Amino acid sequence: MTNRRELLDEALLRPGRLEVQIEIPLPDREGRREILNIHFDALRTKGRLSKPLCCAIDGVGGYEGEEEVVDDSNNTGPRTDIDTTSTTGAESSTTAELSSPFSSVDTTKTKGRKRRAIKRAANKILTSFKGSGPVYDLAADSNTGGFSGADIAGLVRCAGSIALSRARRDGGGVEGLIITLDDVKQALEEVKI
Repeated sequence: MTNRRELLDEALLRPGRLEVQIEIPLPDREGRREILNIHFDALRTKGRLSKPLCCAIDGVGGYEGEEEVVDDSNNTGPRTDIDTTSTTGAESSTTAELSSPFSSVDTTKTKGRKRRAIKRAANKILTSFKGSGPVYDLAADSNTGGFSGADIAGLVRCAGSIALSRARRDGGGVEGLIITLDDVKQALEEVKI
């Protein structure tokens, strides 16, 4: 298995040697974002990532201010694909259930109020992320364009190594280790293709 077919010896490529050859293209922007999420997920759930780094991984509006730790143990990041203005299939089926003669009036009012409150809260959260500053997108072509999945895994390891060396230099231990956006930017310079 290789990403560099041109480096293989031609004897290996003769008929009868390697029967199956599959070419897998480099990931696009969304593919790189998924790979970034996979490799940063364990660190995110342990609260080892700063808010600006989480925003850069998710490709949402940047966080301006001090580096702050994010503990997203139950969240993989803000969802930008939620349309808070339209009715989804689940809502329309719930509406149909609620209009049946067997449903109680109190349940209808309670479910409707809860649903509206959840929609308002989600809308506030999404707009706060969208308009909070410039977007630094780690999955953008200018940052990780041309990276394979292995390259992105190496980038994450390099950023972790940079954060660890910074923590040791500052006298802190592993307990206080936080990977920041600056660590990832420095790692990008080191592993740039």
